[in-house]
Amino acid sequence: MKVFLFLILIFFLNFSFGGSFRPAKGKPVEISAGRVLYKWDIKKLLLENSNNILPTVNYGKSSLKATLMVYDDNSKKGFAFGNVYYIDRKEDVIVMSDEAVYDENKKEVTLTKNPRIFLRKDNTYARGDKIKIYPEKDEVFLIGNVKITNTNIIITGNTAELNNERKTFLVKKNVVVKQTGSILYSEILQLNARNKGKENYTASGNVRIVDEKEGYSIYGNRLDYFKEFGYTRITGGYSNIYKTPTIDFDKKNINATSIVMEKFDKEEKANLLGDVVVTQGDRKARGMWGEYFIKRKKAILTGNPVLEEGGSKFYSYKINVDIDRETMSMVGRGKGTYFFENQ
Repeated sequence: MKVFLFLILIFFLNFSFGGSFRPAKGKPVEISAGRVLYKWDIKKLLLENSNNILPTVNYGKSSLKATLMVYDDNSKKGFAFGNVYYIDRKEDVIVMSDEAVYDENKKEVTLTKNPRIFLRKDNTYARGDKIKIYPEKDEVFLIGNVKITNTNIIITGNTAELNNERKTFLVKKNVVVKQTGSILYSEILQLNARNKGKENYTASGNVRIVDEKEGYSIYGNRLDYFKEFGYTRITGGYSNIYKTPTIDFDKKNINATSIVMEKFDKEEKANLLGDVVVTQGDRKARGMWGEYFIKRKKAILTGNPVLEEGGSKFYSYKINVDIDRETMSMVGRGKGTYFFENQ
């Protein structure tokens, strides 16, 4: 009987992410249940709920509870059914589901039926159709209809990988990130949630940010966001549509491109860096640098700016662009050539 009790302990104790729930010499393991039954003919150990005493395994700062726990010595698998609840107080991690299976040979825990994970240190909550945990590798995989929430961020995607030690989530396929006032779409997103309130993430692959309130969308290939500083950096082109980062003002006949774009939340402005081009129909304003003021919906181009329309070119100290009015005006040192078409 002691042999089989030890085997079921291996199942339950391997439930932890970082191995802190594994037995060690000199540390007691407590098991309690309303009813304990071992069936010799099928080599199964059952821990059942009876008299409101749930099967429970306590080890150090960790514990596992469920309505029913079973260890099958033939298949080397452990099962937990009904209100499965695991907590690691040292790591501040909670795992919940309605069903869990531990495969001793694969060293793999599979959670099904409403599985979810809660990292209390940074208030990160994650769920999926299925969750697989590899305790010895400190890795967790979420499969199908993944949803991750962290403070004011909601992330969804097809699959996700959690490295608990580094506190990072890697979300893949059909990634959507919802924040206050904006929605981000990408193919891949890596979220670093190590420090509460200082989260950062990197999105890559056909990145699109939609701000419906301010009336614009930003396109690029990579986005880096740092919450602590309220700073966003966008680089690369979007699919075959845009070669460089682009702001498209949805309700206006105007867009802006540059090699790099930076957005500052507190200042409510964006920097356009390198080969800036603002296009309005056949009219283009070019410059090396640009600033876009989000609330005022105005842009300023500097660095040898030039205004082009048809064959005409005009140079000035700076060019002001009014997005709402869809106008471009030159300021200082105006000169240029005007191309007159024969009627």
